[in-house]
Amino acid sequence: MKHRTRRLVIATGLLACAAREAAAQAAEQGESWRFAFTPYAWISGIRGTIGVGSSTGEVDVAFNEGGEDFEFGFAGLLEARRRRWVARTDFFYVSFSSEQATSAGTPVTTGQDDVMLHPEIGYTLLACPWGGVDGLVGARYLNTGVDLSGPSTEASVDRGWIDGTVGANVRYQPGSRWRLVAKADVGAGGSDFVWQLYGGGGYDLGRCCAIVAAWRLLDLDYDKDNLLYDVRLSGPTFGVTLRF
Repeated sequence: MKHRTRRLVIATGLLACAAREAAAQAAEQGESWRFAFTPYAWISGIRGTIGVGSSTGEVDVAFNEGGEDFEFGFAGLLEARRRRWVARTDFFYVSFSSEQATSAGTPVTTGQDDVMLHPEIGYTLLACPWGGVDGLVGARYLNTGVDLSGPSTEASVDRGWIDGTVGANVRYQPGSRWRLVAKADVGAGGSDFVWQLYGGGGYDLGRCCAIVAAWRLLDLDYDKDNLLYDVRLSGPTFGVTLRF
């Protein structure tokens, strides 16, 4: 009996998706581009190892401890959708400094500037009444400037690289105004490996806009051209989505 009930639930879900697919295809001819822009703040902590040449330092700043180290930052996500196609561009800039210890135990001040630009294109693989699943491919550009200064250390480097990425974005709408989202991607190329997780939700204030919040984690492993940048950035994000 339990197996029959489970099969019935699965079959009902698949039929609902199929019905949504047919309705979406019927409406495709008259559908135009829809745009959304989300300026947001990422209150990120950072943990890992940063090195310039032979000088390396451990960085460990939690997101709720980084206020005094944070200097400036801003971020935004632009998304466009038409029929099943989606185009996204995520951007952030952050600048901070912190005092940590080198591998030799001496204090060192680490100053850091990060710029990230991540354009993606995708296709809705599954469209259902509850939301959908988007497959995404893209390229993430990251530029990092690092300055290390201490009693016996003075080094700086500025490097930029591009990683190809592949990922998925899951959208779920549990109510008329509430929206949940989960995104994951992995990549490599300029770096040895990079991966990202993102999950959160939003509340529609109307057709025009929504307030959103999420948790984001970005893990980077780069060790080339006199720069070691093996770090994990994580923390909450808060923003407002504007639709037009």
